[in-house]
Amino acid sequence: MGMTDDPEVAPLDGETRFVLKNFGHLLPQWLLEANRLYLLKSKMSTGGYEHLAGEVERFQARVRASQSRGEIVQGSLPEILAEAARRVVLGNPQVVVIARCAKCSNVLATPRARQCLHCGHDWH
Repeated sequence: MGMTDDPEVAPLDGETRFVLKNFGHLLPQWLLEANRLYLLKSKMSTGGYEHLAGEVERFQARVRASQSRGEIVQGSLPEILAEAARRVVLGNPQVVVIARCAKCSNVLATPRARQCLHCGHDWH
């Protein structure tokens, strides 16, 4: 099954990826586990990573337990992670600033990036 065929591993939007990659330390443990599950399932969907199945099962059980306790919103992993990223941005407006390219407005890879990976604009 390809990555876009499974809603559990649908691609994340640029802002969600940026926040999870650069400000993941602001997430509670159960959302870090949801992010780890997403990354594992994404890797498995590309093939050749069947040895990760046991780890995926463990993280799925943890995420389901967090959902049943009401710690994580219900929905697919991309929806859960997008909501988590939104909460991180809203809860930390002085810390979390989404870095964007001045030319094309796409989200940059890191807060200190000096080149856009989308359009190639460079301001070194």
